[in-house]
Amino acid sequence: MLRYVLVVALALCHIGISAGTGFDATLHTATPPATNNWHGREEKLAGVDVYVSGSPTASKAVLMISDIYGWKAPLFRKLADTVASAGFYVVAPDYFNGDALTDIADLPQWLPRHPPAGSVELTYTFVKALKESGMHSVGIVGFCWGAKVTALSGKKKHVNAIVQCHPSLTEASDYQEMAVPFSVLAAPTDGIGELKDVFKMKRKQVRLYVKIFTQVRHGWTVRYDETDKQAVKKARKAHMLVIKWLRKHL
Repeated sequence: MLRYVLVVALALCHIGISAGTGFDATLHTATPPATNNWHGREEKLAGVDVYVSGSPTASKAVLMISDIYGWKAPLFRKLADTVASAGFYVVAPDYFNGDALTDIADLPQWLPRHPPAGSVELTYTFVKALKESGMHSVGIVGFCWGAKVTALSGKKKHVNAIVQCHPSLTEASDYQEMAVPFSVLAAPTDGIGELKDVFKMKRKQVRLYVKIFTQVRHGWTVRYDETDKQAVKKARKAHMLVIKWLRKHL
């Protein structure tokens, strides 16, 4: 296990990311089996495959950025539907171009192919396309790997607000440079508690909300067991906080 962690650390260094809140491979269990009863559809946006949910006549859009397991994860798509049901037009792109991670053992080879910093300009392209289609405001919700992309994208005021769910790889500087209202929903193992002084100072500049959930594992918002009532309850609480933040700032 030590050798494996070292390999992952070397992969992070290779793509120019310091440890930050970390990327503990042992916490990144795959999505449990889930029913595929989502309500959206697959389309193209800026030439990229996207899952969309909600009415395109809505005035507010939400860009959802998946974790390492990609845009087709059933619970990720169900959450997109849930956010859309609150009145938003939700777009969840395939950031990995068909190369979502399927085996955590492949992480050291996979991560250098998909550095979060390399997806920031693509994110801005999606935001621009949504605004050109008539959306008055756009928010971003990122999960794990996607939370890092979200943090980097929030350093410019191209979006109106962001939400991070169980972030990985984020650093103090990401939050210090945040230019838009942001919310962070984290598990105890995500390392967010170590940044409380950073958040305290940042409150003087932008609106923010940070909550560390108890008795949850990293990934609990989109990688929970649908047969576990407590896990479902925790996930839904986080989902409602996501929607509440978006309603307040979009």
